[in-house]
Amino acid sequence: MAIILNFIVFPLLWLLKGIYETFGFIGAAVTVLGTIGVLYVWGSRLEEKDGQ
Repeated sequence: MAIILNFIVFPLLWLLKGIYETFGFIGAAVTVLGTIGVLYVWGSRLEEKDGQ
């Protein structure tokens, strides 16, 4: 899990900082919501595969 945090979360935070500085709060908020949505869908699909 720590490896996932180091290679996914921290680069995303760095990217988010760049988006925030470029597009402002709204751009950053849209990016966060989009990312959460994608992860939620991806996670639910993984759970379905595990259940089969």
